[in-house]
Parts: sequence; C-alpha cells; structure tokens
Amino acid sequence: MLRGSISMPTVGNELKEQAAGLKKLSSLLNSIGPRVEVIDPITKKTDVFAITFNDDCTFNTKIHIPHPMFVALLPFCNLYMCPGDTVDFVLDGMIKTNKKGFNIGGTGLSGEINRVITSVDKAYCNNYSSYDIKDAKQIDSLMTWRNVQIGRMDSMVAKINRGLPELKGCSPLASDIVLTHILAWHLQMIASPYFIVLRDISSDQALWRNYFDFLSPREKYLLDNPLLMVSADMFFFNRLEYTAFRPLTQKKMSIMSHRKKTFVFGDSLQSLHTAIAKGLQQINDELHLSSNDFTSQVCMIRDVFSSFQCGIFDNEEIKAEAIASVAPYITNQELLRLAILGYHDYIKEDQQSCIDNKPASKGDSLFQRIIEPYKGNVLYVDFWSMSCGPCRAGMLDMRDEVEANKDKPVKYLYITYDTEEHCRSFLEPNNIKGEHIFISRSEWAHLQEKFNFSGIPFVVHVDRQGKIRREPNINVKELLAE
Repeated sequence: MLRGSISMPTVGNELKEQAAGLKKLSSLLNSIGPRVEVIDPITKKTDVFAITFNDDCTFNTKIHIPHPMFVALLPFCNLYMCPGDTVDFVLDGMIKTNKKGFNIGGTGLSGEINRVITSVDKAYCNNYSSYDIKDAKQIDSLMTWRNVQIGRMDSMVAKINRGLPELKGCSPLASDIVLTHILAWHLQMIASPYFIVLRDISSDQALWRNYFDFLSPREKYLLDNPLLMVSADMFFFNRLEYTAFRPLTQKKMSIMSHRKKTFVFGDSLQSLHTAIAKGLQQINDELHLSSNDFTSQVCMIRDVFSSFQCGIFDNEEIKAEAIASVAPYITNQELLRLAILGYHDYIKEDQQSCIDNKPASKGDSLFQRIIEPYKGNVLYVDFWSMSCGPCRAGMLDMRDEVEANKDKPVKYLYITYDTEEHCRSFLEPNNIKGEHIFISRSEWAHLQEKFNFSGIPFVVHVDRQGKIRREPNINVKELLAE
C-alpha cells in the first residue's frame, strides 16, 4: 500500500477556503499523471499503477510488487517497497524538509530503508562526475575516467568496511540492502558510458575485455550477491546485460532484425542453448568471471524474456522449451522459481486472461470511450509523443499503409498526451493521416496502467468484434482477413 499526502501552510482562515485550495492543488497534481512504475528485473515487464489525489490532497493506492525492490513514483522520486508494508509519501508544500520537497517513511523494512535512502544517496551516490563520450576517438580519455571511478568505488568499499554513520540503528538486513544498493549504483555508473555509446560503435573484443577487466577481483561483492535483486536500481541489470554480459545477448540481438521470421521449432532453441554456452565460455575466458555468478544468471533469464517480448519465441510450446533450455544454468533456486512464474504470466497474457478477467478500471472505461466511435473496424492504436523520435519515425513509415487501407474497415488511432497545437507542426507538414486523439496526462497514466507499458511507441490492435488482440506479430492485414 502506498499512502500520500501534502504538508503545506494554511491556505486561508476559513475551512471552506482551505478545502477549496486543497481541491485546486489536487486537480493540478492529477493533471501531471502521477503513477508508480514497477519494473520486474526478471521478466522486464512494467506494471503501471495510476495515482489519483483526492480533494484533500491525499491518496491510497494498492501496489503489487513481486518482491522487495525500488519502484518509481513519477514524477517525484524512487521508493523502496516490500510486499505487505505500507509506504508513506508526504509532499512538503513549504519545501523545508529537504531540497527535494518530500518525506518518505512507512512500516517494516520499507519504512526503515526509505527513512535513510535519501541521505545515503546524497552522501555516496549523487556526487558523481559523468563522462560524455561522443565518438571512439575519446576511448583513451574514457579509460582514464573509468580508472578514476574504479578508485572511487574502491574507496567506497573501504568506507563501508569502516561503517557508515547514516546506517546507525538500522537492522542488519536493511544495512546490507542499502550497502549493496550503493555498490550497485557505482558499478552501474561505470557501465553507463559503454552502454550508451561503445556497445554500438565498436565490436572490438579487446575494448570490451579491457573496459570490464576490473570485475573479476571484485566479483563476489559486485556481481555474485543475491541481494542485488532487492537492492539495485531498477536499471542495474539492464546496464550489465548489454555491457559486461553482452555475449549472452548477442545471439538474440542478431536475429531481432528478422523478428517476423517463423523459426523452425528446435532450431531456434538449439541456437539459444548454444549461444548461452558460448557466451558463458567467452565471459569466463575473457573476463575471468564465474559462469554461475548471480548477475550472469539474471542476465540469462532476462534474455529469454526479451525473446518472448519481441516475438522470437512466439508460442506456448517454444516458450516452455526456452525456459527449459536456460534452467540448467540457473543454480539459484529463487531465480528459477521467479523465471517459471514469469513464464506462466506470459502464457496468461497470451491468452488475454489478464485483461478479460480483471475488474473494470478507469483505464478500461476510458479506452472503451476512445474506441467506441470506430466500432466494427479493425483498430491500430499507437501511443506516442512528440518527444519520442522512434514514435515520429514509425508514424512516417505507416503513411503508405494508412493510405493503402483508406477504403477498408480499418482505422489508425494515434493517442498522445501532447496538445493538438504542439503536434500540429509535425502532423500537418508530414501528412500524417488517421484519427488523432489528445488526452490528459492523468488519462495517459490510466491507459498505462491498463496496458502495463511505460516505453513508447506502444501499439495494440483491436479486431472488428472489439476484442483487444496482443498476440506476437499480429497485424492489420491478418485481422482484416479474419
């Protein structure tokens, strides 16, 4: 459970004036689309929980999380949440509590960590000198920067060994989680420049090996620590998966461009099995890392679920065999359990039971109102924003299809939280035809919650019977042929 309120000066001498002021403020807060995003580090799925402030500027929202973890309360901050705990979030209207203007507390382990994490991050994580690499010619200076950051991380380890004053009075478990969080943050920051640029501009094995050669002597506390699952930033494994452990993902990345291809059952699975074995061997040979440290196991599982998401393994039988292929490499039984649960969730989603059987939400009713005028047509529904380059590129690519189907029972809906005036400068000069729907940020948050998406562009299809279709690789042509 997440509870929220606001601490602010008196807005008037009369209770009526105070209530009116709070109601106005709650409307303003709701207009920015407050929400909680929970990213599962194993399955990579994002659950979005829309938040609605009441007239008195309070809210109570039930948040489902698979295990203790950091979640994003947008647009405010990150929170730590454990199943069964209650987290209290208080906006400071006078901004005297701290520079960020909020207080976080709660019950149990959640409250214990939330009460110290802001001061810990400020003292040991935020004081960071980033490196902005523009091209491969800067690699020498990048390596110098990397060495400095490794030195800072080692100094942090020494401080941890002496004890951090911010953790005085914390339970041993809370202390261990916070300390793991700090080290994971430092490692993530070192990996970030490679993730952002070098992984794309260079396939040089020597560069990859040299950049991550510092991991081996520090493997035990940086990589082979199960507490990373409940301590690390929500993007930690994403950074490591595509940098230090990139040999585990290269096979998938090489076939993503052919995602519409139907793979022969068995061939793709054998490719996966072989790729895992070769990837682990390369990591062991080049970086001298164990083939079964905790982070490598997480990255292997994440790679399988990435294949689920992009449609490479596109039926229940192949998904099951994919999990079976990776299972022998997973020695951590809790990770294996989470992988199996994640597989079952994907199967349920394929069968659409996660949509059809749950009680109607605000997102359900909103989406039905949006599509009601187009009843009887196949619908291509694209969630986009002007700030999203891939969104605009995709809309440009769709122009030929939209024109070709203009006389057929199909409608192309483009939904955005941007204003019509803001979008006009792109839509009109580029002749982007279709049904353009402009909604508020709070309505956008409700639709995010309904469809469990955070990144855009995000596309769903609706058939002529009004049923939402989310099968892998479904398209307008197939729905028109039904």
